Amino acid sequence: MIWCNEVKDFSDTADLVGHSHAHLVTNTIGIAYQKSLFKMLEYIQEVMLDTSVDSVEFGDGWDYGRMEDRLKLVSLFCKMLLDCDMAEVKKYVSSYGRDSYVQWFGSQKLISREILESVKVDVENICGM
Repeated sequence: MIWCNEVKDFSDTADLVGHSHAHLVTNTIGIAYQKSLFKMLEYIQEVMLDTSVDSVEFGDGWDYGRMEDRLKLVSLFCKMLLDCDMAEVKKYVSSYGRDSYVQWFGSQKLISREILESVKVDVENICGM
């Protein structure tokens, strides 16, 4: 979903770090994710279920067939995404500055916040709010 003008293999972290001046570009599929897919409750649930999360984070004994449990798990998962997103943005801004962040990412709004705002509408519809 992301292309880089300097690095061909993103699994080689040392190569990626060594090219901190590189330009990253979102491809067509990445733009589709950015505009819609990753903001859908169904997609978030599927990613959550496919993500290996330690039971220390989420606890045990969840009934995935119960809507209440699934919504609680999505809430916990989104909180985890928000925490990770905030830590990464703080790290970036401390290294490169706020203006650089806005220049490269186009917004001051956290991606995880956009996800939460979109999912909120779906959850309210499910709960009849």
